[in-house]
Amino acid sequence: MNLFKKPPTTTTYPLMRGKEVIFNVIMAGKQVEFQSAAKDWTLIFANTSYEYGMAKYLIQENDMDAIHQLAQASFLTRIFFHDAKIIKEFYKEIDRYQKRLAREAASRPQTQSDAEILAEEKVLHEKTAESVKELEDIKNAKVTTKNKTK
Repeated sequence: MNLFKKPPTTTTYPLMRGKEVIFNVIMAGKQVEFQSAAKDWTLIFANTSYEYGMAKYLIQENDMDAIHQLAQASFLTRIFFHDAKIIKEFYKEIDRYQKRLAREAASRPQTQSDAEILAEEKVLHEKTAESVKELEDIKNAKVTTKNKTK
């Protein structure tokens, strides 16, 4: 056992509704924990997960509203395990919502043809490819300049 090993830093971010703490997000070492204030629910993600990266990014951006919504959505999904009727009703609501969206989309006049949409997507893709190439060129130039100065 290494006595000089530094323990992992733990930082707790309380997520509030008004003045009341609802959830805590705990960044501890190589994991992030979402925890209810009552400590009756905890969800842990390792640093190799997408959820960890998203939580870390939102905390760095100080977007506590977004991270609160993620914690709340994760917390609320646990009710599906309490009653199968809830799951059935949830899926019925999703079906109704999708049908309504389809009706609304069908009632709107189509302003673009499929060919126009595909052409726009192609332009966006080409611009992205050009941007990636430009970024790689800049990085390569930096590495070349750095190597020359050594």
